[in-house]
Amino acid sequence: MKSLIPSVLTACFTATITLLSAQAQAYFIATPNAAAIDYTKPTRILLSGRGTDLGIQPQHAALSRALLYQRNFSNDQIILLSVFESEKNKPSLVKGGWKIQTENERKLDTASALPELMKFKKIRSLEMFSHNSPTLGTQTDGLGFRFDARQPEVAALASQFTPDAYAMIHGRNSGWIMAQELSNTWKIAVSGSFSGTRFERLHSDGHFYVSTDSKAPSSAWATSNPEFGVPCSQGGCTRMRPTFSHYNGKWGNFAGPTLSHYKFFCQGETRDCEKRMASSLYGFVTDHSLSKDSTYEEFATAARDYLCPVYKDRKLTDDCHHQLSSIEKGAGTPTVSYVVGDEQLKCSMKSCTGTMTCDLHVCSVKGRVSEGAMTIAQEYAHFLRG
Repeated sequence: MKSLIPSVLTACFTATITLLSAQAQAYFIATPNAAAIDYTKPTRILLSGRGTDLGIQPQHAALSRALLYQRNFSNDQIILLSVFESEKNKPSLVKGGWKIQTENERKLDTASALPELMKFKKIRSLEMFSHNSPTLGTQTDGLGFRFDARQPEVAALASQFTPDAYAMIHGRNSGWIMAQELSNTWKIAVSGSFSGTRFERLHSDGHFYVSTDSKAPSSAWATSNPEFGVPCSQGGCTRMRPTFSHYNGKWGNFAGPTLSHYKFFCQGETRDCEKRMASSLYGFVTDHSLSKDSTYEEFATAARDYLCPVYKDRKLTDDCHHQLSSIEKGAGTPTVSYVVGDEQLKCSMKSCTGTMTCDLHVCSVKGRVSEGAMTIAQEYAHFLRG
């Protein structure tokens, strides 16, 4: 009798590949409640791309900001545009109260994401979470599928932003070109990174640390964030931040002046830009995240948390808080820097020194200036004035 094993194995293999293929090619749009999407309502959009080697961390970082936006901007609509990372992803979101409003079998990239974004008429904030290349943009659905800001049609989004809108590109090297150019194209405040990416996770001691046991006081990570009363799988415990030293990886070795924090760019009037920057902190999950009733001192602490490095030994973290507080009071050293191994890059609200050029695979930066750079101190001042 002829064995059925080969045919059974073939059928199982085919079914598995079909399932994985369908999963890999699906994107979804979700809201944190069952209400139907209102395309005319003020909206905050969180676009989380496929993490690949980063796993579910980009989406968890997006969920953390979603929780704060729900708390602090209860009249705004929250939209998660993302992809399913695994078979557990959808059930976990649904368990957390998210309503999957749309599922589409297309790959998530510029061609599919932009029409979805253009439906929203009052975008108050747009944030992207994933891998990022200096020129190709945010990885949305694996290698080769990105939200590519170089595409001319992306400029049309400018008409969909509200007068107080901002964008944040949570991904490596997003500040060298992408954030600066989009601040021109969209006429809003846009932040980006000048180094690699690190994910920080809430520890049981109440602080955030790099999400590996060796970079934290112990392996006793928090299982929930008391501020939100939900398990970490539903948000509140993961945030995405830049590394504190220069990038050295696939796109090149960018040794030289850089920044250890996300940098905002804005081409409009400075006071208006500062207000947009300040608004973004109400979505930043930290040791004591901001609420609508937060005091000035609580806001200043959150701004320092946003800018300062985090280490297992908190001496440098505490020093950064002290230095920025001193500068605020008219003392301290305005040129203070917490970049590791390099100088601080000199920047203004509109741009940074240095020009990055890229071919298909490698980038380089020329013309950077560090002398007299007060970038982190100036960024802190902008937040406080906002």
